[in-house]
Amino acid sequence: MILNDGITLYHGSYTEIDSVDLSKCLRGKDFGKGFYLTTSKEQAISFIKTSLLKAKGVGRIEEDQRHGYVTEFKFHLEKDIDCFEFDGVDKEWLYYICANRRRALSKTIKSLLKDDYDKYDIVAGKIANDDTNFTLDAFLAGTFGNIIEQRSVDFAISLLMPERLSNQVCFKTEKSLACLKKVGATRYDI
Repeated sequence: MILNDGITLYHGSYTEIDSVDLSKCLRGKDFGKGFYLTTSKEQAISFIKTSLLKAKGVGRIEEDQRHGYVTEFKFHLEKDIDCFEFDGVDKEWLYYICANRRRALSKTIKSLLKDDYDKYDIVAGKIANDDTNFTLDAFLAGTFGNIIEQRSVDFAISLLMPERLSNQVCFKTEKSLACLKKVGATRYDI
């Protein structure tokens, strides 16, 4: 279980986070459009480098910026928030991530899901970091067999090494953001 009341969550970025604007969040992420945090401070620190590269690529920051921030939040669950947490790495998790990362296939893949995970305010589970893109592409291309066959799913998951994946929490709605209280931020030179 990831989402316990009072848990500390971290966000690594090229900048300190003072407020969240969901309209600026990108689509194509594991659990869809939203504000992502992790339970792992190390994971947040490692994401700073990726965030710096993306921000430089779109001209948001100067080319010589070599630092970023990990912003720390406390999570307090509100009564009217609908949360879903994937118990582990399974077929549902894999399909949901594939549907969100590959929009052209989204409708087809989402039809295979048992639930509409987009209806939740918060979705939590394992992160499929950028190292998993090759495996996801091969899975969707049918390299491991038909994507609806359990053996293809199992093989793709085995390649993802789920025991090594960190956790992530996606805050998808404005009301879910009310569950977060900023505690502080730490600068890291990369």
